[in-house]
Amino acid sequence: MVGAEKLVNMTGKGMAKLQGLPDFPLAIIPGEGLLEGIRTDEERRQVAIGIAAQVENILLYGRVT
Repeated sequence: MVGAEKLVNMTGKGMAKLQGLPDFPLAIIPGEGLLEGIRTDEERRQVAIGIAAQVENILLYGRVT
């Protein structure tokens, strides 16, 4: 699962726990998930690289490192 930080912390973790997967790895988009304050293509690219790295670690290692 990939989600905004607030959504993951409030809902994603709870849903994973209810499904019997309390340690399910979740990739987090920093902040509110709306990418507020990001104005340039380079800033968007850096955020995307960070999220992609989290997803890669989940797929390869089963966790966000």
